[in-house]
Amino acid sequence: MILLKQAKNDREELVQLLGLSKELEKYLVNPEKGAGLIKAGSVVVPFKNKIPQGTQLFDIMSTDPDKMASN
Repeated sequence: MILLKQAKNDREELVQLLGLSKELEKYLVNPEKGAGLIKAGSVVVPFKNKIPQGTQLFDIMSTDPDKMASN
């Protein structure tokens, strides 16, 4: 499961449901773009996967309407 920025109510629910520590919760409050948490089984790992702008991969993966490829 990949968790990105969450609204407060959703984040509180996920913290309780998944048993996340306050330290891990910080990754869901206001993470950099391309950062969050990955949960696999009982393991939760923070990640940062920033894709450089100006690359074909960025154009394909961007969810920012102002930066999306116009295909």
